[in-house]
Amino acid sequence: MKFRWRNLLLVLILCLADSLSGQVGLDKEEYASGEDIVVTWANGPANSNDWIGVFPPGVIPDGDPGATIWNYTSGTQAPGAGRVNGEMTFFSPDLPPGDWNLFFLEDDGYNILGGPISFTVVSGPANDNFADAQVVVGAEVEGELSGSNFGATMEPGEPVTTAGFEAGGSVWYSWRAPATGTFSMRLTAAWDAQLAIFTGEEVGALTVLDESDPLDGEGDAVVI
Repeated sequence: MKFRWRNLLLVLILCLADSLSGQVGLDKEEYASGEDIVVTWANGPANSNDWIGVFPPGVIPDGDPGATIWNYTSGTQAPGAGRVNGEMTFFSPDLPPGDWNLFFLEDDGYNILGGPISFTVVSGPANDNFADAQVVVGAEVEGELSGSNFGATMEPGEPVTTAGFEAGGSVWYSWRAPATGTFSMRLTAAWDAQLAIFTGEEVGALTVLDESDPLDGEGDAVVI
């Protein structure tokens, strides 16, 4: 008995190509915790129940376990008009830090149209929130420190502008002047960062002492 391996191989290739006819992509490879995730897809079958799901690494979508987060291509968990191509956003997704895979799936089922697309969620800095401000020690009169605001967020109640510019991704430091006098602080960054000095005990009740204008040519210096 002889098998027609060539024909069998052709059938397998055609079936695989049919199941992966769609395409899916992400706007980034790395996201901060809670950061919006923008998804694009193309060449879909345009079913109203086509959906996008995010799964832990190593999980092949089959319903067990289910997607950690998901939306229909409408951008919500309510079916919308089917579209061949489009874009949707997971707004402020509740994904723990770690590696994840995203899939484009067909018609409320688990036929994979596109993916997996791998991405990473990273936790924000420890001093992201006002209440967790990093206390500056050992540099009461003169010194320097370094940090990062990658993955930082804006918390409710904090000032939304600095020197007239929209604020975002803030980190906080706490410093107490050692004596009455005038002190200057300077921020150095690889982009147009902003520096503001406040007094106050609550994030929603702060008083601005000085703030930098990233366009003033002074290297983002403030004087208090």
